[in-house]
Amino acid sequence: MSEERKDWRALDDAAARALFALAFEPVEHIGLLYEQDGQILATPTRSMRNESETRGAFSIPTGSLRAIFHNHPSKKSRRGNLSGSDRHRSEFSFDDIRQAQKLGVPSYIAAGPKLRRYDPATGQIEDVLAEIPVELIRDYIHRRLFEGRNE
Repeated sequence: MSEERKDWRALDDAAARALFALAFEPVEHIGLLYEQDGQILATPTRSMRNESETRGAFSIPTGSLRAIFHNHPSKKSRRGNLSGSDRHRSEFSFDDIRQAQKLGVPSYIAAGPKLRRYDPATGQIEDVLAEIPVELIRDYIHRRLFEGRNE
């Protein structure tokens, strides 16, 4: 495996872990991937209900930023059907692309079952296949089941 592919794999896997639980959230969240002691870590996410909530909210070591990530939640029409604009939620917006270019790091989005990456160095957008630890999946399912019983 090439060094470049290994680098993508580490970022892809970290993005998948960070975005796994957010893929079906009803509100948009954003976070950062950064490198520390040879590991790719994710910041806690911030809700984007209100634009002012995300400003200045992240603190990572200087020079450690490796990627940005966020989810694109589904939009429902009044009748409960997916709206026309929802068909495009797995696409990167102009603002998503501009932000990745400005920071010089890839951007990841989760939209339902899709995980996608935009690489500002090449301008390419790709679907990502990544590994998610089974423990993360198990814990997520347990949380969802427990939440369902308390409603």
